Parts: sequence; C-alpha cells; structure tokens
Amino acid sequence: HSNQRIDMSATRGKGGDLERITGIKKIDKIPVPKGWEKYSNGRRLILFPNRKFSNEESLKLIIKSIENQGRALVLCPDFRTGQQFSEKLKSELPSFEVLYSDDVEDSLDPFTSRSNAVLILTNRYDGIDLSGDNCRLLVLYGMPQATNLQEGFLWNRLNANSVLNEIVKTRITQALGRCTRSSDDYTNVIMHDANLLKFCAKKENLIGFHPEIQAEIEFGLTNSENFETIEEM
Repeated sequence: HSNQRIDMSATRGKGGDLERITGIKKIDKIPVPKGWEKYSNGRRLILFPNRKFSNEESLKLIIKSIENQGRALVLCPDFRTGQQFSEKLKSELPSFEVLYSDDVEDSLDPFTSRSNAVLILTNRYDGIDLSGDNCRLLVLYGMPQATNLQEGFLWNRLNANSVLNEIVKTRITQALGRCTRSSDDYTNVIMHDANLLKFCAKKENLIGFHPEIQAEIEFGLTNSENFETIEEM
C-alpha cells in the first residue's frame, strides 16, 4: 500500500475514467502546458470509407490496402470483432501472417520482422510503439466503446453518453498515436465503422481533440467523399 503515487498519461480524458480505474475520488492533475497545440507527434492521412461506400466495399478497401502496404496494425473493440476480421483476412490474404497480442507480449519483432503481417489487437489502444517504417497503416475496425461490462452498463443502461464520449475520444487519440511516435513520423489511418463515422462527423465531438487531430479528421471526412471507386481511394 502506498501513501502517494504518480500516474502518467498523456490522454487522461475528462470523464472521470482515471478516478474509476484507480478507485480514488480526488486526483490532483498537472495542467496541460501552454502552447501544447503547437506540438504534434507526426502526420496522419485519415480515410472514412463508410462515408462513400458500403460496409462490404469498405472491407475490400482495407484488405487491398493491407496487401499494398505489407504490414498493418488493426485495433478492434472486442474479441468477436477481431475474430471476424481475422477470418476475412485469412481467406482473402492467405500468404499474410496474422498475429495477436500473445505473439507480441515480449517483443514486437514477430510483427516488425515480417514483410507481410497483420497485428490484430483487441481493446488495446495504448502502449504500442510502432514508429518509422515499422508500420505505416493503421486500421480502427469498430467503434471503441463498451469494451467491457462496466462500460456496457454505462452505455446501455445509464445512458451516460458524456462519460462514454470522453472515453471514445481518449481511445481515438491513443489509437492515432500508435504509428506516429515523433514529429516527422507519418501513417495512413482507415476508420471502418458507421458509428465511428457518425461520432467523428459531429462537430461537438471534435472539441477536446488536439487541433491537428481535429484538422486531420475533418480533412478525412471531406476527402473521403471525393472518391468514385474503392480502387481510387
């Protein structure tokens, strides 16, 4: 038992998530430093295929993008969603190695050492460092909400939307930083889910994101309308 502890997080959110996790009612927080909006951790080209195409076509786009890129990180909210994508991937790209959290528990080498590999992680939006050429393609496959029983209760029974919205914002921010770890890093992000699209399309939901992430999401929404075919996108 400790009398004092320091928790470190760049994405603590405003919905009391840290208090719920730790069971501590009052936590003193160090304020965000002035000028924080001038700094970023790289650039992201975000695409929302559901903005223009059907779910099936969007999935084809993801598979083709993975085939073109070689290595991809896929973040899913729950085990069932991850399994569905894994089965689709194995049938469409049998030559690709599909890896899970157990495979990279000790090291990311099993993923980064392969030229054709997909790392599928369930309910894990932070703690993964894939900088530089280790990974240039990130897929958010599914809305990052209600990933456990407590959140499901808050969402479905209490209708605590403001709390859950903060959690979703935090997870999106964490996810977008997995493959851009420095100011000169870059990655392509595909957000696949109708509810995720709706969330990002609401102006009020973008408030609180880093200004560059807001701009990247807004550009992604506009840009994704300009493609006639998934091949073009």
